[in-house]
Formats: sequence, C-alpha cells, structure tokens
Amino acid sequence: MPRLLSFIAVLLSLLPAAAQRVASIECGFGEYRPLLSAAGFEAYAFDLRDFLKGEGRYDVTFRVREYAAGSQIDSTDYVLGENKTLLTDYPEEQRSDVFSDEAGVVSRAEKLVAGCYPSKADSIATWMVELQDVAQMYPRLPLRNIAVEGTPRYHYISRPFETVDGVMPGEFIPLIFFGSMWYDAEYGVYRFCGESEIAPDLSSEIVSHVPHFYVMGVVFTPVKEE
Repeated sequence: MPRLLSFIAVLLSLLPAAAQRVASIECGFGEYRPLLSAAGFEAYAFDLRDFLKGEGRYDVTFRVREYAAGSQIDSTDYVLGENKTLLTDYPEEQRSDVFSDEAGVVSRAEKLVAGCYPSKADSIATWMVELQDVAQMYPRLPLRNIAVEGTPRYHYISRPFETVDGVMPGEFIPLIFFGSMWYDAEYGVYRFCGESEIAPDLSSEIVSHVPHFYVMGVVFTPVKEE
C-alpha cells in the first residue's frame, strides 16, 4: 500500500500545474510614473531640513543658470520666500488664534519640489518649483533647435546633481541639470548618454557634449530679524 501511494504521488507530480490566474490590482503612483515620464513629466524632491536647525531662518531663492557652448550666458532668480513662518510675523492681535510650537514657529518648509511638464510650445520648457507650504513659481525656459537639418527638433533631458555636503549660507547649490541632446555625426544619431548624476563643478563628461543647458539650484540667505 505505501508503494502504491508513493507511485500515485509521483504520477500527480508529473501532471500539469493547476490552472493559475492573473488578477487585477489597484494602480498606485508607481504604475503611473513610467506613463508620466513617457509623456514628458519629470519630478525631483529635495530635503531642506538641515536648514531648519537652530533659531535662524533663510530666504530661499531658486536660481536658474543658462549655459551655451560651455559658458554661462544668463542667470535668473525666483524668490520663493522664507523657510520658516514665525508667530511674530503675525499682528499681535492675531497671535492668540495662531498655533505655534514652543520655539514660536508656525510652519517649516521641509521640502523643495521641482518638476517639468509638457509645454504647448515645443521651444519652451515649463517647470514648476514649490517650496513646501510657502510658494510656487513657474520658470519657462527657452529651448534651442538641435536638428542638423530639416524639421526643428527640441529634445531636452534632466539629470540630478551629486549631493553637495558642507554648504554655507549664501552659496549656490546645484540641484538639476537640464540639457539638450547633441548630434553624433560619426553614427548619425542624437544622443544624451553619460553619467546619471552630474558633478557640481560640471566636470562630468556628458556636460562637455551638451551644446545648451540649464543648471537649476537653490540659495539660502540668512534673514536679518528686526
């Protein structure tokens, strides 16, 4: 009897597996992310909590530097505001109605978000920059035609910069590299290949090939309290 049971078990193991199924599940952001990227949406988030330490606060400025042929040709500032809101910012008669912590801080901007979304004009890239709970700005960046001939071609790609340590107040911190593809005459193709993160001093090899690009970053300026 034991031998018969063993024989039956072996036969069963050789049969096809039981019918399996693939069930539908609810889609989250992870499922939409590749679709958004393919449609031209790009997003970056940056942790600003180190600049919230201590009693002081900072004016936060988003700075966009433009480069062509390896040289900086322009720079534009977008003032986002202060990274802390204090109880003393409110009129004295309103302070009893405003919640603050023991240090008298009403709110803190812990995060900076920057993203690009499709523009109605091929030659313009529209970005959104948000300082958490403080302000939003919408830089519109002119693009350059990279086509060697024929129909104009505007194709720009972004890369994050390597993290910069030991930043001092007032220094420019590069966050996002946004540059055009370039034409490789040897192979007859347009390229944007190289490092996945850009060196803060722009020494990455990919930078030397990009004919037109923007460096987007942030500056923290100490606020002089009255």
